[in-house]
Amino acid sequence: MTPMHDKRLDIHGAPICAQQPSTGKSNMKTKMLIETIATEMSCTPDQIMGQSRIQNIADARALVQYMLRQSGWALQRIADVFQVNHASVMHNVAKVGQAQQIAAVLAKLTGIRPDGNN
Repeated sequence: MTPMHDKRLDIHGAPICAQQPSTGKSNMKTKMLIETIATEMSCTPDQIMGQSRIQNIADARALVQYMLRQSGWALQRIADVFQVNHASVMHNVAKVGQAQQIAAVLAKLTGIRPDGNN
């Protein structure tokens, strides 16, 4: 059996979704997703792909994994890309999903939307 680090997949050209809602085009790439999230979360793509446990980096990594899962990627494929166990990916996907639910409930109770557009 080959070690997990030998199974890393090339994600730089892999499409993450069949269709982008805003444009209707199917050219959104995983690399672009990682770069965008890295910029928004004040980290680098290399940090997202690494093993750092610093909170903003771990959150960025979880968000990338969540987005990949929502676009149809299998848990094991995501785990292979990030060189982790599929259970780690499941945890991150659930964590982001729960955060979204909490934000929605908070918005409903307070009238404050998470995106700042009230």
